[in-house]
Amino acid sequence: MKTVFSVFNSSKEERNRAFVLFLYQFLAVSIIVQGRIIRDTLFLKRYDTSKLPFMYMGVAVFVSTLVYFYSKYSIHFRIDKLIIFTFLFSIFGNFLILFFIKSGYTFSYPLLYIFVEVSGAFMMFQFWSFANELLDSREAKKMLGFVGGGGVIASLSTGFAIGFFVKVIPIEDVIFINIIFMILAAYIVLKTGEKYKNKLRRSIIVQKGEKVSKGITTNIFSSKYIKYISIITAFVFISVTLVDYQFKMEASTYFSEKKLAVFLGDVYAIFGGLFSFLFQLFMTSTLLNAGIFISLSILPLMFLFSSISFLSLPHSFILFSLTAPLLAVTMAKASDYAFRYTINDAATQLLYIPLDSKIKSRAKAMIDGIIKPVFIGISGLVIYIITLNKFNMPTVLKMISISLLLISLLWLIIIFLIRKEYLKLLINKIKTKRLSSDDVTLKAQLVENIIIETAKSQKEDEIIMALDMLEKDKYFNLVTHYIPLLYSASNKIKVKISRILRKMDSRVYTFNILQLLRDKEPEVLEEAIMTYGYIQMEKSIKVLEKFMTNSEIRIVSATLIALIKYCGISGIIIAAPKLNSLLNSK
Repeated sequence: MKTVFSVFNSSKEERNRAFVLFLYQFLAVSIIVQGRIIRDTLFLKRYDTSKLPFMYMGVAVFVSTLVYFYSKYSIHFRIDKLIIFTFLFSIFGNFLILFFIKSGYTFSYPLLYIFVEVSGAFMMFQFWSFANELLDSREAKKMLGFVGGGGVIASLSTGFAIGFFVKVIPIEDVIFINIIFMILAAYIVLKTGEKYKNKLRRSIIVQKGEKVSKGITTNIFSSKYIKYISIITAFVFISVTLVDYQFKMEASTYFSEKKLAVFLGDVYAIFGGLFSFLFQLFMTSTLLNAGIFISLSILPLMFLFSSISFLSLPHSFILFSLTAPLLAVTMAKASDYAFRYTINDAATQLLYIPLDSKIKSRAKAMIDGIIKPVFIGISGLVIYIITLNKFNMPTVLKMISISLLLISLLWLIIIFLIRKEYLKLLINKIKTKRLSSDDVTLKAQLVENIIIETAKSQKEDEIIMALDMLEKDKYFNLVTHYIPLLYSASNKIKVKISRILRKMDSRVYTFNILQLLRDKEPEVLEEAIMTYGYIQMEKSIKVLEKFMTNSEIRIVSATLIALIKYCGISGIIIAAPKLNSLLNSK
């Protein structure tokens, strides 16, 4: 919530920009949510649903092709002009498709399906481009939490409002509401562009400079780590496409046209709006702190669970007025809405941190621009091939659940494999002092993750580096991961851990240090004596006394220092005779 309310600590001019972007995102997300509900309902209830796999393939082809040409030529124009053109084109396209629907042309439904997805893709990445150019990094940290609230409110309000709209007007007429929203959004961008034209003009120069600077090309997929990221991305989009198909086919057979629109709206509102907002607010940071790879595992685990539920629950089972198959696929679709755009996306972005900045930008562009649409298209092709065999729909959906189950298992295996590569790259980046980020929270999460993961390393230098980070930044709560090394690691590591425990104001590890007092190595025993004296104070006297007769002078020295420094008057009295004898010794 601090991120949201921090906008009120900004200047009036900054708040104005934040409010403009809030309204813009509210309108853009409303347009996309309403557009998807309209197109899904009309396609599923008025068109041949066996053609749905072609829609996935069509979306993949059109989005990837248009994005390619857009990225190639858009550098010559200001972003506000490009956005206004996109809205005008979308307004014209919606009017034309609505005319075809009213005229009874059946091709209008697949046309609407692809058009909504293509225009939605452009609206969202153009919005973020617009926001990045209006805000610098300092302003973005304060304002993007507030701005993002526009999308959450849009998902909630639009999802629930669709039920009201379809009661009073035909479902296709909701397109008129989308057109009004597009006009409002275009007007906001027009006025904002006029006011901040100098900011937006500078971005053209920067983009052209970046375009020219792309010199040497390297094969980014020669890296095993980038291959793993690509495979995870492929699994994400294969899975969500299979889930989407299952969900739509199951829901279309269960509901009438108007009830289907209401049901889709409720799912968007509850899971895409309310649940994702609460999860983002209360759980995302906690899970990321627990570990990136735990966070990455949530989505495949949910898909795995929903697939098992679909295959195992009897059809007679009913919960919340939904049959078992519909309940299972709704749970999978809800997981997509709730977790993919929150914890999964956040954890995936963290995977790019260890990469060199030049490779990182190219890898993201390749993965986002090619891997995503290609595997959505491949998923559509796979679904089409399955349906070619003339299986009945329940059998097709079961086959998809089996496929989803296997993909989820492979997905989890790849997450396990990428963990080691991630740690290796991250440690290397820190060793060479190339880890940089303006986001303090992100840095803290990365450092914590390194400290936790390195405890399992077999390399002494990596463990010492992690312990240095732990000590320097006072991540004392993470020292528990290193306690087992007191009994198995090198002397250097044992000494380092003992020194860190001496800096902690806690007696939690008293038993562990007591065990370490049995160590035969003088340098380890010396630190253990000092640490035990610090932790137990006067209570340590009886244990420490026996070391005063040790043959090693460094052990005797450490014992006397611990008694005098930590054990009060009693310690000084006990240490005095031995100290005196040492003073008189030749």
